[in-house]
Amino acid sequence: MAADEEVVRDQLAEYYGLITHLDEQVGRIHRQLFDLQDDPDELRNLIAEPEYSETASRLDALLEGWRAAMVDAAPLSVPEPAPLRRDLTGTERKPDRWQPEWIVKKYFDVPAVGDG
Repeated sequence: MAADEEVVRDQLAEYYGLITHLDEQVGRIHRQLFDLQDDPDELRNLIAEPEYSETASRLDALLEGWRAAMVDAAPLSVPEPAPLRRDLTGTERKPDRWQPEWIVKKYFDVPAVGDG
């Protein structure tokens, strides 16, 4: 697998869909669980809801069984995952030309376009 490839696996069972997305570039796993009967458009991710942890575990086991049967060696975890939030403290930020003037004034330490 090339270093810039991302791994996405999913498992459907009953009326639930589990999506596991590994982005090795940032060292993060993103998981999503949807109730496809009540939420066919997959708008509400249930993975963090405690009442769905058993469903997610069951789908994880099905996915692992499928991976073993297919001899799928792509990892679905990373040894040291990156934090969910990135600290941008001290990072230089520059507004692009499409930023509204009020955003530039509020969030950037530069004069807005037209302020001279």
